[in-house]
Amino acid sequence: MTIFQWTLRIMGSVIILIALGHTTLGPFSEVLLGSNISEASMLDPTVDSQNRFYGTVFSLFGVLLILCSRNLLANKTILYCVFWVFFAGGTARLVSIGSVGFPPLLVNILTGIELILPLILIVWLRALETKYGAVDT
Repeated sequence: MTIFQWTLRIMGSVIILIALGHTTLGPFSEVLLGSNISEASMLDPTVDSQNRFYGTVFSLFGVLLILCSRNLLANKTILYCVFWVFFAGGTARLVSIGSVGFPPLLVNILTGIELILPLILIVWLRALETKYGAVDT
């Protein structure tokens, strides 16, 4: 197994753990990120439901990274899609910053990761394709 495949598996596992946190903690997970969400908002059924739903759906990124790491050649199109959607999530945070201001430091750090890491992974996967002609590791 290559370093790239291990990287995908580790990332996938971390994402699943983060998603599990959002799913189990609901809006309280936002407080852990530094949000000033009110107690009333934390107890709002819609906010709670949305947070747990999006947390669970976020786990799909982790699942796909782990599954796709098994056969990079067969799954490279899915990987590129995952990387670009993850990057799009980071750009959506930039829209939020422009619309309502900067979030807490931890979320700003996540924004940087979401904007930089997918691009690194795209370049890395393309380099593997160039080096091996295909990435059938």
